[in-house]
Amino acid sequence: MGLTIHYQLSLPAKTTVHEVRQRLGALRQACLDLPFQEVGELMEFKGEDCNFQKRDREDPVRWFLCQADCDIYFKITRAGKPMAVPTAEDGCYCRTVLPEHVIGFRTYPGSGSEDCNCGLSRFPKTVMVENRATGKRYRLPVEGGGGWKWHSFCKTQFANSPECGGLPNFLRCHLSVVAMLDAAKRLGFEVTVNDEGEYWQKRDVHALIKEIGSLRVLVGQLDDLTLKDVETRLANWLMKRCPNPQSELPVSIELTMTKRVLAAELGTVSETLSRTLAKFREQKLLAVKGRVVIVLSPAKLSALLRRNLGE
Repeated sequence: MGLTIHYQLSLPAKTTVHEVRQRLGALRQACLDLPFQEVGELMEFKGEDCNFQKRDREDPVRWFLCQADCDIYFKITRAGKPMAVPTAEDGCYCRTVLPEHVIGFRTYPGSGSEDCNCGLSRFPKTVMVENRATGKRYRLPVEGGGGWKWHSFCKTQFANSPECGGLPNFLRCHLSVVAMLDAAKRLGFEVTVNDEGEYWQKRDVHALIKEIGSLRVLVGQLDDLTLKDVETRLANWLMKRCPNPQSELPVSIELTMTKRVLAAELGTVSETLSRTLAKFREQKLLAVKGRVVIVLSPAKLSALLRRNLGE
């Protein structure tokens, strides 16, 4: 995934809603004291308001709530009953569990970085799952159900892009996220972190700089060999989501993330992504309706991609 910080926050099930608000409010204040580019207000959702699918596609809170849910995995035994398994594996089913209560806030470390969302969700202790072959429904436990937990990630790698501010911008973004997680530990949160740059583990800035330098060389080599510019990277991203690249029929692609997150995935900034989308619209290659991108002719977009790749 590149340089991404994966993190989990949790508080014991006995923690009251008032205490959760206080802890998250203190964490938000700590973020305000750090060099984040944006820190949002503390938000709270209950019941059906926690369902991201009920949010307008342009609502920035939608992505925050997408990260607030969790998944459980299960297999169907020979007896026809579901059996929970700890992680996804061959032959298992996935059931998304919506939280009953969400409290948290959004942050944006800086240009080129993904959003770094913080919060806590409380889930039901059990949920209903179905044996699709028989139609029978069964109740399965939700790991950590009844308690408060949060699992999210923030990719900072593309904050190192020259158009985003280069190495100083990357270090500010990456170290700010780590400092936020340090603050969470001081405030009594249970914190688990997997920092792909290993700064969380080693606290070695020089090693982090070496890592981002190595990644930049690798990405640069990949760009030279295949995806030479944002236009080509976007075309490639869209074509991977078209079932038939040679079709002349329109294909609708729903963006489940914000344009800023997509821009970071493509190694650019939202302004450049918007200009590239506008260029494709002018060329009659696609249309954009809210969070839905319509590839008007996959065959034509595929032809552009092949030209850009020199095929």
